Amino acid sequence: MVSDSAAESHLDCPVCYTSIEMVAPLRTAGSYSLFECSSCGVQFWNPFKRIGSTWYEDFYTGRLKSIPPL
Repeated sequence: MVSDSAAESHLDCPVCYTSIEMVAPLRTAGSYSLFECSSCGVQFWNPFKRIGSTWYEDFYTGRLKSIPPL
């Protein structure tokens, strides 16, 4: 899990949970920084925010009404 504390000098990869030293990010966009896990190679933005299922439910409401249920 990614820490919200700016005082910590590492992150945990959201895929393999390897501890990653916070060095210079690959890229920045506003308050977000792009990092790459040296263990599994996944790239992820920090802070990492999980949007949850309600975001998807709200986004697709009404879009799939013409498709009959299985």
